Amino acid sequence: AASRFSEVQEPEAIIVAPTRELINQIFLESRKFAFGTCVRTVVVYGGVSTGYTIREVLKGCNVLCGTPGRLLDIIGRGKVGLSKLRYLVLDEADRMLDMGFEPDMRRLVGSPGMPSKEARQTLMFSATYPEDIQRMAADFLKKDYLFLAVGQVGGACSDVEQNVIQVTQFSKRDSLMEFLNTTGSERTMVFVETKRKADFIATFLCQENVPTTSI
Repeated sequence: AASRFSEVQEPEAIIVAPTRELINQIFLESRKFAFGTCVRTVVVYGGVSTGYTIREVLKGCNVLCGTPGRLLDIIGRGKVGLSKLRYLVLDEADRMLDMGFEPDMRRLVGSPGMPSKEARQTLMFSATYPEDIQRMAADFLKKDYLFLAVGQVGGACSDVEQNVIQVTQFSKRDSLMEFLNTTGSERTMVFVETKRKADFIATFLCQENVPTTSI
């Protein structure tokens, strides 16, 4: 069990994800699994005082969840040791690559004390597996790693009906309204690229008397 009296915490598992929202979600789930046991989970990410984060880590840490930048910062400060690490989990690996975190990932696996890939269990999760992700996987995983694909790569579930409607940039809103008027607006999700656009579309739909909220 992690000791709160140790100056350097040595977690058995580290979980890395690209965003605060995702890593916090993973942290809350892992805390449920650890409830009532001696296993202590800690989460670290940017936007929270470093001092507070370090104090939380030093209370004892078996499972460390973090975003790449803050994780490397805590390790660099000598507050987290890697010699007892048994499990390294990289979630949303494709997205981390898209967001430019590959150098951070390589720095993490190359950190002093990090067990070799043959001496630890490494798990990578990715919605898609482009070639550069597969190349990175080969660098991080054991030689005889297991590749598990759920469903057909690039394909949709057979229960899902897909319709593609090609519209110009400025007729998207009209097409959306036309679609909602045809199919009804019950149980509908609209995906957009940015937070700002999500709020904008939600406001537009409310003005059109379609009760909407944005996440």
